Amino acid sequence: VKTWIFFFYHCASNSTLREIHHEMTSMGQTRIVQLLAYGASQGVFSSDDHEMKAKTIQRLITGSLVELVTEFGPREKERIQTECVKACMSFVAR
Repeated sequence: VKTWIFFFYHCASNSTLREIHHEMTSMGQTRIVQLLAYGASQGVFSSDDHEMKAKTIQRLITGSLVELVTEFGPREKERIQTECVKACMSFVAR
């Protein structure tokens, strides 16, 4: 996680790394959209605006990673992870 945060830091001042990060983020968003669409087809998730929901899920995960590294560390890992999953699931629930 610390390496990923360090990568974020470098993306702020390096346009090449920022573009790489954008490409990786887009790939992740596409995968999440596919998961949401599948879940919607199974009646598990709501069926509206998968792209916006996928991006919001990425933001929740990124925020949780930043919180883990900058505020609490390993002692709160399970709690942060559980709360992030709950937030994501409640966001996409039917």
